[in-house]
Amino acid sequence: MLKTPLVIVALFLIAHVAEGAPLQSDKHLEIRSYPQEMSKAYTTVDGLPSDDVRAMAITTDGTVYAGTAKGLSQWDGTAWQTVPNSPEPIHALLATDGDLYIAASTRVYRLTGGSLDLLTDALPASANSLHFDTVNTAHQPAQSLLVATNKGLFYLSDGAMHRINVFDEHRNPVDEIRDVTVNASGHTIVSTPFGAYILKERGLFYKGGAQGLAKARKGIAWQRVLPTHETESWGMVDARSVLLDNAGHLLLTAPQGVAQQGADGDWRLSAGHD
Repeated sequence: MLKTPLVIVALFLIAHVAEGAPLQSDKHLEIRSYPQEMSKAYTTVDGLPSDDVRAMAITTDGTVYAGTAKGLSQWDGTAWQTVPNSPEPIHALLATDGDLYIAASTRVYRLTGGSLDLLTDALPASANSLHFDTVNTAHQPAQSLLVATNKGLFYLSDGAMHRINVFDEHRNPVDEIRDVTVNASGHTIVSTPFGAYILKERGLFYKGGAQGLAKARKGIAWQRVLPTHETESWGMVDARSVLLDNAGHLLLTAPQGVAQQGADGDWRLSAGHD
């Protein structure tokens, strides 16, 4: 888990929210350096309950929340205010329309209108990320909360936790799920130490066995996401995050850089020197 004071990225978001500026460009994402960008580090001196900031979220009304090792804090425009009775330590936050989901230790809460409700205390491990799925898919119903942990991928529906098994391209189980999202087509996408994978339909393929090669039926399976652009390709491993921009385009991040998929399916690969 990355532990760092609240600096550059958080301040960039807060400044844009305060000024009413969009968080994305007309192209939905802009990846470049900002040599004259100014930053300020916020610490406990500014009202944070801890300098160990682990998650951030911005609600639709522009409220900025920071999840720390010692609870939840809210930015009031001039200082950080600790949310009373918030759980700790916080590992992940997710803002949806009117709600803030909070993952703390092995528990998940929902903050609505100042009311904090416990949704589950049965996570097998602390959450790495949260995603609220509004699309009905083959493996989980709509209106369910997806939870990525180091002990697997789960969804919370009607107060119960359900596991979604994740496999790599060799059908080996993958337990460490770092991030999760669902695209408009209902395909679940995860990031893992071995790369990014998408759960989608596969066509007919041949499977070996005692009787030789045989055709397998169509079905759904986890498939490796391999970003490509013209003659360039990226066999990405150590995937850190998966997310969708405002236009629904997929973005993947890894230590090597960022890959963004366009509307035509082509990819833009951006390394640190781009």
